[in-house]
Amino acid sequence: MTIELGVFGFGEVTNDPDHPGGTARVARGLRELGELAAKADEVGLDVFGLGEHHREEFAISAPAVVLASIAERTSRIRLVSVLTVLAADDPVRVLEQFATVDAISAGRVDLMVGRDSFPEAFSLFGHRLTDDEWLFDEKLRLLLQLRREARVTWSGDSRPALHDARVVPRPVGRLPIGVTSGRSPRPVELAAELGIPVALLMHAGTWESYRPLADLYRQMFRPPEGERVSPRLEALVPGHIAVSRRKAQEDAQRSVALPGRPVPPTAIVGSPDDAVAQLVRLYDALRPQRILVSIGRGRVTHTEALASVELFGREVAPAVRQIVAARSTG
Repeated sequence: MTIELGVFGFGEVTNDPDHPGGTARVARGLRELGELAAKADEVGLDVFGLGEHHREEFAISAPAVVLASIAERTSRIRLVSVLTVLAADDPVRVLEQFATVDAISAGRVDLMVGRDSFPEAFSLFGHRLTDDEWLFDEKLRLLLQLRREARVTWSGDSRPALHDARVVPRPVGRLPIGVTSGRSPRPVELAAELGIPVALLMHAGTWESYRPLADLYRQMFRPPEGERVSPRLEALVPGHIAVSRRKAQEDAQRSVALPGRPVPPTAIVGSPDDAVAQLVRLYDALRPQRILVSIGRGRVTHTEALASVELFGREVAPAVRQIVAARSTG
């Protein structure tokens, strides 16, 4: 078995007292995000991901736009929206946007959709948070139909009906689509029912505490009719890597930890050797096909974030890949 490793972020922008907020800080945050992506591509990581929020402390409310910009400055790395808030959006527009980014990147895009824990994604677009579950279910099924069929006829309650509609552009390749979930079992069950990947966003508890969700997904997984696909589990965790364990732990208190709280047990924090050991333990706990680490959060400096990504790509990732490959063939 091979494992994909990479970094992701939500573009946090207002936690740093050394820089002003507002538009200038958002612009700076987006530039720095692009530099992190370019560094991840340069040092050999497999994936760069970002996610959507609609609050002033985050720079990314339009992930397809940001990924299109990043596609132009990278050449190899896969680009992933780890969270597109589908329940508050139109599946037709979402597919159009990500098919466009797929074309710009020469087929390097993955689309993970999910449900936002913040209310702004719903109130801004005229939806009710209480309708989140059924909206997500119906829109996800439509999104998959739009990817599958060149012309679509569909009717439902979440948007106007479609009659022999052709949505363009078409994705360059398959355009992988999956579900991102926290601790709620319903999105995991839905991903398994539809036979698509699931990503577990792990901010609380321990890695082992997510094992019931991983087991549920694999037990319920049913491939789409006519397709030969296997369950695909991804893990999204916070983290920070530095030249020494002490330096990493100090940095993590400014980035990974919430104010006044310790670093969460799900975080990958330490020296390169520490990070290798932790990532292997995470792999042993859940057997994911992809692990992404959120680097560059909070008050960690951009220079420190770039150094963390460099260590991840050049020292940590090769060692983890080697260990996982040896276990799968041994």
